[in-house]
Amino acid sequence: MEQERHEQTQRNLEAEQERHESTRRDLQAEQERHEVTRRNLEVERDETSSGNQSGEIELRRTSGVEENRHAWILDRIEVEVTEKVLGRGGWGSVLEGRYRGTIVAVKQIHDLILSPYNRNRFEREMNVAARCRHPYLLQFIGATNDASPLFVTELLDTSLRAVLEERALQLDEQIAISLDVARALNYLHLNRPDPIIHRDISSANVLLWKHGERWRAKVSDYGSANFLQHCTTVGPGAMVYCAPEALSPSRQTVKLDVFSFGVLVCEMNIRELPDFTRRGEQVAMVTNHFLSSLIRRCLVENPEERPCMVEILSDLEGQN
Repeated sequence: MEQERHEQTQRNLEAEQERHESTRRDLQAEQERHEVTRRNLEVERDETSSGNQSGEIELRRTSGVEENRHAWILDRIEVEVTEKVLGRGGWGSVLEGRYRGTIVAVKQIHDLILSPYNRNRFEREMNVAARCRHPYLLQFIGATNDASPLFVTELLDTSLRAVLEERALQLDEQIAISLDVARALNYLHLNRPDPIIHRDISSANVLLWKHGERWRAKVSDYGSANFLQHCTTVGPGAMVYCAPEALSPSRQTVKLDVFSFGVLVCEMNIRELPDFTRRGEQVAMVTNHFLSSLIRRCLVENPEERPCMVEILSDLEGQN
């Protein structure tokens, strides 16, 4: 009997030990779950902190963009405009002016009423112009942002059109100027994420400056040409440089500028203003084999068959 009680007590003790062991294992498992939960909370807190920091950085970055977005806006009282006219067009006049002690060119737009749509387009174009930096683009200084905006740029010596009216250009001068224009257009066309199409290449928009005894060129109106075409009527002077697809916005690509470039090179060579009714006759007047071939390739009616500015650059550099 005593033996049975002893065995029962032993079994009870073993059962109690098992319960304790089970409880210990449960407590250990619970501690492990708490530890996992704690680590997850720490990770979440770190991610939240990092996210907040990233958000703050992004906010600061965005704020910086907003601050720089309209850095091109000039205070009108800082732009002094003289009565010296440098050029005229259907959209207005270019006058000599002064900005912060420096002589500049000031494009004055006549009777331009900015609708909300045109205001947004105007600001977009100015933002683009303000970001463009290239040795062969006319330096854009800024613009006023009022009812009749003033576009302020650096002032160069003359325009290609003015020089052509005075004298013929030597072949090396034609190649050098063509190269400068091609480099500027290539820079615009390679803009990311979207290429910039100039849309108004002409001898009046190619400005010249003297480098030693040689004329060098800069392309102007790369920021305002697109805006002006939407706000004003494009005059016949600009249309003579235009490609066949110019009146179809959905078909316009960088090859639009390639066509105008070909017309410009032809004009430089023959010293005649472009005339689309005599296009074939004018191209036939170009006797230099290299220039004649280049012009004809640029003036192909199908845009896809025209060369890109990278190809044109390569060809011109081989002649320089």
